[in-house]
Amino acid sequence: MVKALNVLSAYTLALNDPGILVVPIASDSYKAKEAAKEMIKKMGFIPEDRGMLASARIIEAIPQKRFDSWHLPLGISILLW
Repeated sequence: MVKALNVLSAYTLALNDPGILVVPIASDSYKAKEAAKEMIKKMGFIPEDRGMLASARIIEAIPQKRFDSWHLPLGISILLW
């Protein structure tokens, strides 16, 4: 089992410039992780080894850290609607 690719947004993929994008991956299996790294490279992304599968929680939090101020625009939109 490998944790990878789920932090890519549709917006990021639509930019059509994957060569600048780092994809964090985690797995307890060395062979599975290497296979995932090769697949990610073939897709044009840069794999970043984040260690064991226990790191999956940290990987899950990456999008939230990038958009930590999403509450304000959401609140404004709700108030205006």
